[in-house]
Amino acid sequence: MKSRFIPVKPDRYIDLYLKENPGTDRAHFMDRLKESVKACKEGERCRCGQPIWAIGSAEVGSGCFTCITGEGHPDSDYEIDEVCYIHMA
Repeated sequence: MKSRFIPVKPDRYIDLYLKENPGTDRAHFMDRLKESVKACKEGERCRCGQPIWAIGSAEVGSGCFTCITGEGHPDSDYEIDEVCYIHMA
């Protein structure tokens, strides 16, 4: 059985990210995350054809979880709550 993403609110994820990456500009990261969430909602796909992973795409550009991480399925990995439904299909 596939593991699922852990849904997280954008503000909570930004706080977690900045705690681990203290030199990151909050506003800049927030803008990147908003853009990747928007792209995910608009149906953007990874080059492999899977839906993009909004959190990972905010950091490295449009890609799905597997293409970004090299892992088959998320295992306790976060995804923004408002796009988690996209990955459940």
